[in-house]
Amino acid sequence: PTQLNVIDNVQAIQIVNQDYVTFDLSFTDVWPTHDSQGITEALWDYNRNDTAAITVSILPHPTMAGRYVVTVFGNEIDETGGFLFITMSKENYELKTTIAISYEVNPNDYDIMVATTVTYVLPLVAVLAMGIILYVKVIKLPKQIRKINGQIKALRKGKMPKPVDDVRSRQEIVAELFNDTFIELELTRLPSQMPEVAIIVDVPELGELLVQLSILTNLSTQELDDFKADISKMRMSEQAAFIKEVIHQETIRVARRDGKAVDEIKELVAEQALHKIRGEEMLEAPGVEPIVLSSETVILPPEDVKAEDVVTTIKREAEATPSDRLSDHEIKELKKNLEQRGVPPHEIDTILEQAKSLPRDLVDELVKSLGGEEE
Repeated sequence: PTQLNVIDNVQAIQIVNQDYVTFDLSFTDVWPTHDSQGITEALWDYNRNDTAAITVSILPHPTMAGRYVVTVFGNEIDETGGFLFITMSKENYELKTTIAISYEVNPNDYDIMVATTVTYVLPLVAVLAMGIILYVKVIKLPKQIRKINGQIKALRKGKMPKPVDDVRSRQEIVAELFNDTFIELELTRLPSQMPEVAIIVDVPELGELLVQLSILTNLSTQELDDFKADISKMRMSEQAAFIKEVIHQETIRVARRDGKAVDEIKELVAEQALHKIRGEEMLEAPGVEPIVLSSETVILPPEDVKAEDVVTTIKREAEATPSDRLSDHEIKELKKNLEQRGVPPHEIDTILEQAKSLPRDLVDELVKSLGGEEE
């Protein structure tokens, strides 16, 4: 018979992950007459419950017969542990002897640091990152900017944003700037005295301009469509400017033909165009006198002519012969007349430049538009 003992009576071992522990076994012959001799070159085997948490190595002791050194290496953390069964035997011996030792594989310092980082540090970093983002994106921005950003997000989602409270109007801001600028002059303005918009721009609809042009030039529907196709090659700004210039020249032509003021013709044409757009009959419009047009249709420029060329041509056609223009003496008299009317100097220079190239009747119309007759 044989006997297998654990030196120092080790019954349980605790291993640190990626480390090892060793202990000795004594395998002896317990036959009464053999005096408990150590058995060398024994066969050994172990059972670790099909776990990869440990690796076992058994080697004979280098100096002591019947002694074996067992090394258990921790491969991975296994805090629940298990049992290690070691069996030793040898040929010609009747029994196989087995011992059981419990084991645990505990985390090392690195494992503890990683677990602490995952458990505490990462959530803390995430909270700090969210706090920084919240501060940069929200708290750091002024309250009004945050409200405006909220309105922009609502518009992107197709929703109606809530109005922002406590926002000064443009009139209040301009009034404050005005009062700060002219504080030394003791000039003050109230917000109600400031314009609602910086620059008042009157942009007429292109369709309304075309209707006015058709009234003045007696164009048919087909001719008007052809004209729109011709000017469609221009930019939108050029189209409006070109049509307005043509309307201006045609208004002057009609005013000269009918012996009326240019402003009166413009008002009548605008009123008739408005009723025409609304689909109302001119005869049903009280107080509106339709313009009597001649049966002659005005020939508009071909499509390959640029807008600026057409304007130049119209102006040249409006010019008269040198004998029909104002003389230098008349130009000087006109200047004195304009100065007496209180016309600003820069406008006087512009009017005189135009008067030099316009016939007398158009100069008369120009002076009448300033609010009185030429003396």
